[in-house]
Order: sequence, then C-alpha cells, then structure tokens
Amino acid sequence: MQARFLQQAERAQRWQSWPVRAALCAAALLLGATAAGQLAYTQRDGLAAQLPALAPALHWGCRQLGCEVQAPRVLEALSLQASHIHQTQVSGVLRLSVELHNKARHAVRAPALELTLTDSQGAVLSRRILRPEELQAPASLAGGEAWLPEALIQVGGLAVSGFTVEALYL
Repeated sequence: MQARFLQQAERAQRWQSWPVRAALCAAALLLGATAAGQLAYTQRDGLAAQLPALAPALHWGCRQLGCEVQAPRVLEALSLQASHIHQTQVSGVLRLSVELHNKARHAVRAPALELTLTDSQGAVLSRRILRPEELQAPASLAGGEAWLPEALIQVGGLAVSGFTVEALYL
C-alpha cells in the first residue's frame, strides 16, 4: 500500500504525460471545430451575406447536409417608405401598393407583409398576411434596392376607412 501523497503525485503526473496531453489537445480541437461548424450551420445566411468569400464553402457544406444558403432575414434593414390603398373598378376589391427599401449593404430576404384593415373608429375589420410568393417577390432584395409590391385585396362589403402595413418574416 502506497502513501496517499504518492498516489496523488502519480495521478498528477499522469495528466502531465505526453499521450494524455495529446488526447486532450485533440479533444479540444475536435470540440472547437464542432462548435465552429454549428455556428456556421446556424448562421450560414448571415455569414454568406457578410463574408462573401465564405459563400462557396457554405454552399458546399449545405449540399452535403441537405440545407440551403439564402439571403438573411434582417427586418431592421427594411424600411417601409410608402403604402397606398385604392378602390379598383371592381366593387369590393382594393389595390394595395407598397414601397419597401433595403437599407443594408448586403442582400436580405424578401419579407411577408401584414395588412390590417380598420373602420372609421380604428377597429380592426380584417388582418391578412401576404406571403412573398403572393406578391411575386424576388428571393432577395439587393443592398440599397427598392421593392414595389402590389396586391388585390378582396374586402367584400367591409366599410374600410384605414389600414396599416408591416413587414415581417414567417
């Protein structure tokens, strides 16, 4: 039986040995690479937009993993400059026109639009989400680009006197 101080010294010495140090370094490198991979996977859209040199590697990685690199969703980069609603020649149908600008230097994904119709007291009559596909939106809006979507809105007999439009991502 060895003395306790000798057992402690042997245990401490084991951690200082070359094979154990090499295994710990390899484990640390593997964990670091895994963390970097997870970050690249979850932030792939923003990384591709902010660092275009990484885009080919991100596209290659997504082909291997079955994912897609798209323009990032950056709602803060979008500015709703104007919105108008007009009665069409068809009864109960309104035309919504919107002017949306991308203030970012990089491309961002086209958003959906939430349209809320109100009466003369401001009470909500109807709320509708207009998906990018319904608005024939491009896949992305280039940096500084303006997008001018239009949509026909069926209101039937609703007495619409006001509206609001907000951009959002689904």
